[in-house]
Amino acid sequence: MEHASSAFSREALRFPSVMLRERNQTMRVAIDKLLALIIGAVGSAAPLSAAIVDFDTSPGLPVGTRYGTSVGTVPGSTVFTTSDGISMSVDNFHLGTYTGFFRAQIDAPSSFVLPTNYLSLDNINVKFDFTNVAFPVSKVTLDYAEFGGGDNFSVNGGPLIQISPLTAVPTNVAPGVTATVIDSTITLNGPIGNFLIGGQELAIDHIVAVPEPGTLLLLTAPCIAYLLRNRLQRLAYSQF
Repeated sequence: MEHASSAFSREALRFPSVMLRERNQTMRVAIDKLLALIIGAVGSAAPLSAAIVDFDTSPGLPVGTRYGTSVGTVPGSTVFTTSDGISMSVDNFHLGTYTGFFRAQIDAPSSFVLPTNYLSLDNINVKFDFTNVAFPVSKVTLDYAEFGGGDNFSVNGGPLIQISPLTAVPTNVAPGVTATVIDSTITLNGPIGNFLIGGQELAIDHIVAVPEPGTLLLLTAPCIAYLLRNRLQRLAYSQF
């Protein structure tokens, strides 16, 4: 009887241990699936945010705001910085041996130009700088309308490209950066710190800078780390 009782006691002690291991395994599988879903969502999700210049709410300046010789703006001057950290400066326009610095002005929507407030450029260049944006920029889009004359374009401080029309922007516009022009929208892909654009009869609007995909993973990493730490703590606690 003592032998049977001893065997029963050992079995009774072993049974909770088996249940504990099974519970821990179930918990481990469930959390691993959750982490896989989170990481998968990070890989396929749209960017968390974008930095934008739309000349309506960003930078929030009134229609009629002007930069250039007539208002005493100095070439190379930074004229505004948005709440997203995008800075815009104005500079000389070049076409062959000609150098101009006439006017950049925020204009009201027009059915002949662009459907929302836009920046008209008349023999002047503007540069958008993303140095102070909260994330590394890997994509920029820009809407435009042009009506003649020459254009200037440059990315990341590279050589000034003189072209006409803007559809002639080269695909490999800068080291590591490609450009496409479709339906009056320029798209830049690659590491972008700044770009310059200018023209003689040009209107631009809706400059959108997008973060690189890795930024999303960095922003969600604390959540993933918390889940992992919580899992380990719970599994360790369950052993007692």
